[in-house]
Amino acid sequence: MQSKKWGHLGLGILLLSSQAAHADISGKVFRDFNSNGVFDTGASFNEVGMAGVTVKAFAASDPVSTPTSTATSGVNGSYTLTGLTGGASYRLEFSWAESWLKPGVASGTTVQFVQDGISNADMAVNNPAQYCQANPEVATTRMIPDDKVDKPTVLSFDYDSTGDDRSTLTELAHGSDHIGSTWGVAYRRDTKKLYVSSVLRRHTSEGSLGFGGIYELDASNSAAAPVNWLSITSAGSMTNPRGIPGDGSPSHDVEAYQKLGKMSLGDIDISEDGKTLYVMNLNTRSLVPVDIDTKPEFCINLMP
Repeated sequence: MQSKKWGHLGLGILLLSSQAAHADISGKVFRDFNSNGVFDTGASFNEVGMAGVTVKAFAASDPVSTPTSTATSGVNGSYTLTGLTGGASYRLEFSWAESWLKPGVASGTTVQFVQDGISNADMAVNNPAQYCQANPEVATTRMIPDDKVDKPTVLSFDYDSTGDDRSTLTELAHGSDHIGSTWGVAYRRDTKKLYVSSVLRRHTSEGSLGFGGIYELDASNSAAAPVNWLSITSAGSMTNPRGIPGDGSPSHDVEAYQKLGKMSLGDIDISEDGKTLYVMNLNTRSLVPVDIDTKPEFCINLMP
């Protein structure tokens, strides 16, 4: 009986020793939207895991290119490297196919040195073009009667403003700037320039560039006057005058009623690299790309 007890005890020690000799390295790859290096989840803010990221473990002291273990992050961004030597140091290398994703600014890099058994070898990735501060400004357009020259036609305010809070309100353009009725808004973050596009609205006149007008505003300097930036000449035209009195009194503006949504411009947007402005031409029903720096003389319709 005594020998059997010792036999069982010896087997137990052997199993424990085997488990201690091998441990895993694990972690999570995630989209770090707020760039704080932490995987945030909560009732009002949730970050997501990044699937398909390859993680390779190399012996830290071994310069060879053959990894000891390889794993791929799952749907929730988690990965586990197995078959490693307990207590050993490893060099982790993270890689992914999406070139628009970059390493986060507040987390581990694509190469990390860790010890076997660690469970939080995380990697944060994000698209730099999608970064946004906690409380950005929001810009919007406003249509006014022709005689209200002192009223704002483009303004901005803090995102967290509520109710009748006008403490953060900034007036970027006024009726006296003659940009007319506008709707589309696009912001180029590297130059802090705001672009607004013309739109056809009844009882409100078009701006100085006509129905295809696009105007450039300096979002960092509200005192700067809007620039007559570009006119899309194929945006259409109407009988002039339209019968809109300049004193703000009532008007019929019959022709505009018939052409609403069928001419002038729609929305505009800027590519992530800040080089191309995309404009919806309602008159030709096409998407017009414009090189922001060179402004080609003739715009090309991409979607006839």
